[in-house]
Amino acid sequence: MLVRALSRSDMVLKIRSLGPLDIEKKIADFSEECDVAAQVEILPPADPEVVDRESHAAAINLVVEDLDKSDDWKKGTLTGKFLPMLNLKPAILAIARDDSEIGEILDATRKGKLCFTPDQVVEYLNGGYLPFMGAGNENVLMYSKRMQAKLLADALDKVCGA
Repeated sequence: MLVRALSRSDMVLKIRSLGPLDIEKKIADFSEECDVAAQVEILPPADPEVVDRESHAAAINLVVEDLDKSDDWKKGTLTGKFLPMLNLKPAILAIARDDSEIGEILDATRKGKLCFTPDQVVEYLNGGYLPFMGAGNENVLMYSKRMQAKLLADALDKVCGA
């Protein structure tokens, strides 16, 4: 969906190595088929400092989940990479099912948008992300590592009877 949307946008998609070379090749080949190869750059693996620097400097950071709604278990789980993105300046584009929990978090924090149709992705790439650039609102703190650790500690205290 994202690669196809690039044909209706001037955005450049930079993908840091996904791991298996066959996936990277499929993305490159599909980009060629969609005539957007000039807008897709697949970057080699890099150390965490480089990835962190790039994610801070991006206009948009991307989260992708399976769009298949045939099974409830495919609804998705929050990736460990998602929550730290909330504290960054770039907006977040989440491509996922319309019932994904990511959408609820993005709405609460004003850090980005959940898109589940091609038209939504195109609109977001063509400037729809601009209102979401910046620090978000006070709800971002609710999803910080510190707050998540506190919630876990509180739950463990209840289980242990402390």
